[in-house]
Amino acid sequence: MNFQDKSNAKNLNIQEDFFKTFIQGERFFKKYKFYILGIIICLLIWLAASIINEKIKEKNTEENNQIYLNLIQNPNNTEISSALKEKNINLYAIFLLNQLNNKNDLKIIEQLKQISQDSKINLLIKNIIDLGLHQKSLFLKDYSKILQAYNFLEQNKIEEARVLLTQIKSNSELKQIADNLKHYQGIN
Repeated sequence: MNFQDKSNAKNLNIQEDFFKTFIQGERFFKKYKFYILGIIICLLIWLAASIINEKIKEKNTEENNQIYLNLIQNPNNTEISSALKEKNINLYAIFLLNQLNNKNDLKIIEQLKQISQDSKINLLIKNIIDLGLHQKSLFLKDYSKILQAYNFLEQNKIEEARVLLTQIKSNSELKQIADNLKHYQGIN
């Protein structure tokens, strides 16, 4: 056998392997074509749903922000206020907290208490409302203890402040502040 015959035989083997692989791939596709098409269709539906969902979220965010800006400009407009409360209770709660800081009104306090009990409210905002209303806030309990201890220190109730400050755990981010309050007020 000469060199050219070996080269031709080698080329035939490569071509045979290629066609063999192609035929096996074709058989695999024929056998599983419905599964493969189903996966492709599911991926396309998921992609389309994700894009549509993202566009809806962007639109809602823009609408909520516009309502919020309108409410800031007209804080006494009950129509805009109720629209924001209906569309985004969290943003409405932030608005009320801002209003509470500007004017301490019993009506605002009552609305914040109601919102705090709502199950749709964000947990962090709920805890901020509870803290702002001087109610027990589970999430911000260390912060609440610091504020209470500071109030005790202003009233020269050092023992009560010490008890509160020692309740703050060593892994809390507020531990350094508690230690500083103890140190500067002479609490050991």
